[in-house]
Amino acid sequence: MFSFTRSRDARQIIDALSKSQAIIQFDLAGNVLDANENFCKALGYSLQEIVGQHHRIFCAPEFVATEEYREFWARLGRGELDSNSYRRLAKGGREIWIQASYNPVFRNGKPCKVVKFATDITAAKMKATEDAGKLDAISRSQAMIEFSPAGEVMTANENFCNTLGYQLSEIQGRHHSMFCEPGYTGTAEYADFWRRLAQGEFIANEFVRYGKGGKEVWIQAAYNPIRDPNGRVYKVVKFATDVTERMAAINSLGAGLRALAEGDLAQSIDTPFVPSMEMCARTSTKRLSASVGPCRRSAKMPARSLAARARSGLPPTTCRNAPNSRRPPSRKRPQRWTRSPRLSRIPAAAPRKQAIWSQRRRTAPSAPDLSSKARSAPWARSSNPRGKSATSSA
Repeated sequence: MFSFTRSRDARQIIDALSKSQAIIQFDLAGNVLDANENFCKALGYSLQEIVGQHHRIFCAPEFVATEEYREFWARLGRGELDSNSYRRLAKGGREIWIQASYNPVFRNGKPCKVVKFATDITAAKMKATEDAGKLDAISRSQAMIEFSPAGEVMTANENFCNTLGYQLSEIQGRHHSMFCEPGYTGTAEYADFWRRLAQGEFIANEFVRYGKGGKEVWIQAAYNPIRDPNGRVYKVVKFATDVTERMAAINSLGAGLRALAEGDLAQSIDTPFVPSMEMCARTSTKRLSASVGPCRRSAKMPARSLAARARSGLPPTTCRNAPNSRRPPSRKRPQRWTRSPRLSRIPAAAPRKQAIWSQRRRTAPSAPDLSSKARSAPWARSSNPRGKSATSSA
């Protein structure tokens, strides 16, 4: 009675597992004995197509030819359990991933067959592979480091170690404060920074950090709290990009503009910038040249002109772009138009000779009598010594 009850319970357990699991049975050589409906659906075969076939029909040919595959069945034949995630091929060559266990069944103390229980994990495997690929791509291009919620270093990638100049063994287990200025780590702001991360708050900004030997490094970084299945933060992953060159370019540009504002006109930006800042550098250089040029010309004014401007209350320069500068009033006279008999419109500011010529044309005297002048000419009097006219003498 006990044996019958135990046998009936075993059958019921197998039926229950068969509803949720893909189950297939093999002999010790690897030939298919039986399979349930879930297995046939997962692999795309009917039961008649696989019974009597060898297990190799579910594997890639290159894997079947390896020593690893032969040893796999040798272990099962000795009665050893094998459990793992496996890559298999469904009907038509479609790839499928299963989480399975190969369980030898014993009779009279000896293995007689192998029962395999499997679950299709293809979707989860592909997502895990994709996520791992993305993480690997990020790790190749960015500096990455992981901390505990308290701030201790758990691990870091090669990019992070190269950026800060450390070996992984030098930083593992140490606190994040080793990368910060000592005066900052003792503040309430720094303590609040890690309290927010431990509570799951995401933080991203530009930070100044210090590498080995006190080397200053500027980074664009994001601190990402990672939660466990229960929602608790169990680590903080930081992704960072080295922006030290960009910050140096910004500081150089700011120093040049401050010096110009303070009156130092011998400023230029000659240092090559990073590509992202090159356009800003070109624009700033052009504006500096446009501002400094007029200011340099004004700086060469003679002392007499400078004294005259000082008496007038004007600054010593007339730079158009200089702050708080006043340009002298223009001396150009407004043009007033006058009319002339010959020239319809002549501006009052026209050349002086043209204006005088126009005035003389309007007031010119009548033409002189050349005949009377000729009679009174000296040469005419010398030919008539008595003063008589040519008519009376005739």
